[in-house]
Amino acid sequence: MRRLVLLTVVAVLACATPVRTGVMAGRWTPKDGNTQSVPMGWESQGLTHGAIHATLGPGGEHFNGNYVRLEADSPHVVVSDVYTQWYGPSWAALNWGPDGNYGPAGASISVFTQLFSGKVVATLFGNRGSSIRCHFTLNNPDAGLVGGGVGECQVSDASQIDVRF
Repeated sequence: MRRLVLLTVVAVLACATPVRTGVMAGRWTPKDGNTQSVPMGWESQGLTHGAIHATLGPGGEHFNGNYVRLEADSPHVVVSDVYTQWYGPSWAALNWGPDGNYGPAGASISVFTQLFSGKVVATLFGNRGSSIRCHFTLNNPDAGLVGGGVGECQVSDASQIDVRF
């Protein structure tokens, strides 16, 4: 019986996706125009999703949130946290893209993931009430964030972060 339990544990660990971490190099342009470097740390929690964190400015607001790599078969439960915040009223006044959003306004989660297969989106929340939404294009989608890419993030105060990783 002990051997069976041990073999089961070894098999589960062998199949587990390794947790990966990394840093994205961001250039934050606040409303005053004084561009600053902002490292953004990330940690995978699976092949297609994970967490991102950043701090804007010295002694600034700390942000934490989730990212998801969008694919046609992305689990809706994983996408819903990012998706529901993406179209929140606080973003309505910010003009990001032709319709103000990274995706068609009012689209279902299913349509959202199919239209943006291979892209990564994230929503982060600050400890002082602000939020950040990001979209990234991966250099190598099969490798995830480890494979590098570019993107941009928009802060709820209308400032922007350009990202390279």
